[in-house]
Amino acid sequence: MAYLSMPRVAAQWLIVGRHVVFCRADGQQDGTFELFHDPASNEIRAIRDEHEFALTLNPPLPTDHVHPFQQHPFQQHMKHDDPPVRSTIAYDAEEDGEWVAGGGEFTSASLSAFIVAMITRHYTSGGVDIHATEINIDRGARGGYLDGLLTRSPRTSLEGCTAVMTEEGPGGIACQVHLLTAFDDPFIASICLIIGPDDRQTVNVSLGTTEQPVGNPGDPFPVRYRRSAWLARRSFGPFALILLDGQTP
Repeated sequence: MAYLSMPRVAAQWLIVGRHVVFCRADGQQDGTFELFHDPASNEIRAIRDEHEFALTLNPPLPTDHVHPFQQHPFQQHMKHDDPPVRSTIAYDAEEDGEWVAGGGEFTSASLSAFIVAMITRHYTSGGVDIHATEINIDRGARGGYLDGLLTRSPRTSLEGCTAVMTEEGPGGIACQVHLLTAFDDPFIASICLIIGPDDRQTVNVSLGTTEQPVGNPGDPFPVRYRRSAWLARRSFGPFALILLDGQTP
C-alpha cells in the first residue's frame, strides 16, 4: 500500500534503483542508486538508508520575489507523479570519494531530474577529465532567445537532448543543464545555463564534455572536441555560434 501513496517516479525507483550501479572512472563499482522508504517516518531516502539522506518531496517554494527563471516554475509546472525534490546530498570527490549529506540544500524541478543529476554528477566527479568553454551572455540578446529558454517549463529540454536538469542552490543560484549525449554514449556532454543571485540578467553559458580531445592543445575548442561541438550546434541553434565561434551576442 505504501507504493500506491507515493509519486509514480518514486515508487518505480524504489524497485529499479538497486540495479543502478555507480561506477568510477577506473571501472570500479561504487554502490547503487537506491531509494528507501522508512515506514516509521514515511521518509524517502536516496543512496543511503539514513535520516540525513532523506528527500523532501514537494518542498515549500518561495513565491514572493522575482525568480531567476520565472515565478515559480517548479510549482507552476509541477507534476504530481514526478514532483520537485529538495535534498542536501552531494558527492565528495576527495580521496576515495563518497556520498555525503547535511550541506547546502538543492531543489530540483522534479524527482527524475534529481536522479539524472546525481548519476551524472557521480560520473563527472569520479576522476574523469572535463573540458569546457564558457561565456556570459545577456538573456535578452538576439531577441531574448535565452530568456525564452529560461521562462518555459524547466522540464523542457533543448532539441535533441536526452534530459534536462533544473536546480536551485544555496544563496539563490539557479542552474539548468541540458544533456546533449545519450546514456549509452562513450562520453558525456552538456550545455549549462547558470544565473547568479546578484545578476538575474546575465547568464553564464558553458559547454562541458568528457570527450577525448584530438588535434593540438592550441586548436579551437570545436576542433579538439568535434562530436561535442556538433551536438551543441544541433541543439543550441544560433547561440552555438556565440559560444563556439566567438560571434557577437
